[in-house]
Amino acid sequence: DKFNRFDLLTFVMGVIEAATNPPACIDGTPGGNGFFTAFRAARAFKLARKWKSLNQLLSAIVSSMGEILNFLLFLLLFMLIFSLVGMELFATRYQFDPDNFAMAFNNTNPQTRLHRSNFDSIVWAAFTVFQFLTYDNYPAVMYDGWIAVGASSPVFASIVIITGVFIVMNMFSAILVQSVMDGNEDSNAESHQVDITSDSGNNPHDPTSNKAVDERSADRRAPPSQLRSRSIRAARRAMRMLLRLNEKNANPEDP
Repeated sequence: DKFNRFDLLTFVMGVIEAATNPPACIDGTPGGNGFFTAFRAARAFKLARKWKSLNQLLSAIVSSMGEILNFLLFLLLFMLIFSLVGMELFATRYQFDPDNFAMAFNNTNPQTRLHRSNFDSIVWAAFTVFQFLTYDNYPAVMYDGWIAVGASSPVFASIVIITGVFIVMNMFSAILVQSVMDGNEDSNAESHQVDITSDSGNNPHDPTSNKAVDERSADRRAPPSQLRSRSIRAARRAMRMLLRLNEKNANPEDP
């Protein structure tokens, strides 16, 4: 079992960590909790064995890992583009005096205050864009931009939030939902296959039962339009049979 192997791995790593960094109760020195100690918390994923919904979610995440990596690459590209646009518009503009009034850029002025969120470098520009995407105190950044630059700063922040949060970030939810739906379809197909196998296993030498099983399996795989056409043809055959029976009942002397 993979989970038993994982438990064995965490146990061995815990023994190695205790030997290299013993706790205070053994040698009297304070031993800090290392990475392997925190790694044991991953054993909680064993709940996925009995928790069906959690198992489906984890399976969906693992199966859609390729799409998630593509999404992360697209997110980094999105942040890079808006970081460069922000540097072009607001670089060296987020300069304030001690009274929080905007002032011209001057590196030699000791009273110049540079807030944490700015666009003076690519690193801090990406940090500011990420702050917009996560709603982390973004009104303060918009207010600083309104004071230093004007109305263009709130417009820029609104564009980042609308395109980044409501469009780009929702792509991640769409990827997971699609993966869960694909997993449900696969499980339903497997259950249908099990039902077909059990039906055919009752009397494998009976051609009538095998033919009926084949027809049911074909009906399950057929598209809705084909099923409707089959139903219409069956209804027409039934109507013709009823008309013939009515004619025979009306003329009982006919052979």
